[in-house]
Amino acid sequence: MIDITIVESLRESDYPQIMPDALYNEFLSVVRNAGQGNPVIHQIKSFIDANPSALQEAGVELAFIYFLKGDSSRAETLVDRILKNSPDFIDAINLKTDLMIEREEFDLLENFTNLNLPFEQQFPFRKKVTLQEYANYEVSGIRWLLVNEDNDTAIERTLRLMEDIKEFPGASEYLEIVSASFEDYVPEDEFTVEMEKLIADIEELTAEENDHAYPPPPAFSVLTSQILIEDDLPAVLGLLDSPREELVPGLYDLVDEILEEHLSGNEDHDNVTHQVWLSFLLLAKLGDEKLMDKWVEVLSQNKDFIETWIGDELDSELFYVGYRAGLNDPERLAAAIDLQKLSADANFSLLISLCGIAWLHPEKKPVAVNKIKSLLKELLAINFGEFTPDYRRFTTELIDQACLLDKNYFAGEIKQSVEDDRIDLNMMDPSRLEAISEKDIPKRFQYKILKESFEQKMKRIYSE
Repeated sequence: MIDITIVESLRESDYPQIMPDALYNEFLSVVRNAGQGNPVIHQIKSFIDANPSALQEAGVELAFIYFLKGDSSRAETLVDRILKNSPDFIDAINLKTDLMIEREEFDLLENFTNLNLPFEQQFPFRKKVTLQEYANYEVSGIRWLLVNEDNDTAIERTLRLMEDIKEFPGASEYLEIVSASFEDYVPEDEFTVEMEKLIADIEELTAEENDHAYPPPPAFSVLTSQILIEDDLPAVLGLLDSPREELVPGLYDLVDEILEEHLSGNEDHDNVTHQVWLSFLLLAKLGDEKLMDKWVEVLSQNKDFIETWIGDELDSELFYVGYRAGLNDPERLAAAIDLQKLSADANFSLLISLCGIAWLHPEKKPVAVNKIKSLLKELLAINFGEFTPDYRRFTTELIDQACLLDKNYFAGEIKQSVEDDRIDLNMMDPSRLEAISEKDIPKRFQYKILKESFEQKMKRIYSE
């Protein structure tokens, strides 16, 4: 067994030079938006040009795309640029190694790195690494050993790799490459009984993972039912008693499947729109640490996706998701509210989440006040001819929340919004501009929902 810890993402690893969270979320948005019909290479290149500090993570993503498209020259040029600035960036090292193996540049590869060394000797300074970093390197090492006909060592290293990664989702893709490499590099008449057993063991392990790629808890099927009925509520609440290591990946997998189907244009969303928002409500209850990233990723989708999958619930229920995701880091939640990147509906949902944190946790109120202040400044500076109906609606909602949070502090913005006709008084109670009763605030629909127990919330949803 290796003396290192394998983690899910580079952000959880001990590699020090990663993008700040806000920039990483922006990058995820770029990748998703690019997948909706925009040129993905152009989008990522533009992102790197605008954010040079993101060269490592975004650059490797772009280089891998070049590699998949068969443009190995551009892939290698970009990888070399990354390694010049960050010679210890393992994902870049692995990709350059893959390029050399695919082109059979074995002499150059031998000068580039010593693949005879196992991962922990090659990178002794790394103790928390991603599955991608570790497994890709070890697979390249096994392929190198097979090229050099050191088959016994290749078998030993494969057995170790299997033991190290067999419990991790996604392990099969690396082991399948190893299996194919034995068949590619070892002549059929030199295949030993030990090799045949090894290949059979890999096939068995990968078959098990494929059969249970998304291991469903006993009641998980209730989420994929065609309709929601009140009798299903106990089964949904029962999901929370399922093993967390099964439930959380299963919920994310369900969301990702729907995203992929939507982006491919193949989705059939009749009667299953609840799958997305119900998955997120459960994840919010569980308080998963990756919730913020995935929620912002979904809110960054195009208007059609938002309206189709979560439109009705976005204004009535799903600010609970942002509230739970941002509770421990309201600054990060505030940073996600962006007039240029998110729709008015998505921004409003996150705004209510942030204001909910402010009301229920008063010590965090300054974060919401400062964000509303900056948003109003940005909106009121927009030329009237460019002030779209969505801007008008969102400004109205901001003023509404500003009145609730601190009417005196926002007096200037409130006055200018009214005088410049930037808000729709039909959307809010005009008397709120004059006086606010503190006792009325807890009665607001949104804040009442945030104070509900999860069980109360689900009962109300299922009874509607």
